[in-house]
Formats: sequence, structure tokens, C-alpha cells
Amino acid sequence: MERQVFTGLTPYSGFVECSDIRLLQSSISHSSTPDLPRPENIYVSRQNTPRRALSNEQELEGALSSNGFKVVYAEKLSLQEQMRVFRRATSIVAPHGAGLANLIWSEQPCRVVEIFPHGMHNDCYARLAASLGFRYRPITCSPSPPAAGKISIPAVLEAAVS
Repeated sequence: MERQVFTGLTPYSGFVECSDIRLLQSSISHSSTPDLPRPENIYVSRQNTPRRALSNEQELEGALSSNGFKVVYAEKLSLQEQMRVFRRATSIVAPHGAGLANLIWSEQPCRVVEIFPHGMHNDCYARLAASLGFRYRPITCSPSPPAAGKISIPAVLEAAVS
């Protein structure tokens, strides 16, 4: 390893300083991914992760695709490809999960719509979005066992497109 970058938390805040995120971006993503044109709207699918997939994920993907969103399967992309995709994104819709950690590669302006399974809330990506100055909207699924839930497609479209 030629170079290491360490960042810290603002004491007791739970937020990472935006300047630390920008340092990480400039040290890693911008040196390893070329500048690409923006904008691109993406949906980070969980369809290949059965226990995390939404019961109506195919319908959601179709509706988002019809509204100009590209469906992304982050688990099939290399780290550099994930950086490139998220760096270009101006709207990101995704079920809660590790794929949203890629928000650190995104730039302003960016809109984030995070979909939560029924009965679950974790604000880690809301905090990351806030640190980066992104517009953020959480949406919770209705129960739909054994899937992670069933999402209101009109609610997602309203949050992602309007």
C-alpha cells in the first residue's frame, strides 16, 4: 500500500465531516476513475439477494426504467465500476443496504431515496447523505413476507422524479 487515508468522526455526532469525505474522494475515486458526463439516475437492485429483495422489485425496476433510471447490480461491479456509476449519479434509489455506502463517491447535487423493509429503520445513510449535502427521503415498505416488503411504486416515483 503506497498511501493511506484516515478520517474521523466529529465527536459524539455520528456524522463524518464532509471535508473528510471529500479527501477520501479526491485520494481514491478521482485518481482512479475518469471524469464522466452527468447526469444519470440509478436504482440499486437487490433482486439477486432473495432475502433482501422487495416482493414487487421487478415492477419497481420497470417503473423506474420507464422514468429514465438505470438498474444497477452493485454486487456484480468492481469497486472502480461502482465508483464510476455513483460518481455520475444525480438520483439514487435503493433498498437499505451496503450498496448505499457508495454514496461517498457521489457529488452534489444528488437526490437519495432509501427504501426500508417494514419495521426497520437505520439512519446511517441518512447521516451520510446529510454530511454530503444531498436531498434524502426514506420510504418504508408494507409487510410482504417472506420478502423484505412491498414498496409503494407511486411513492418512490414521487420521491425520485419530482
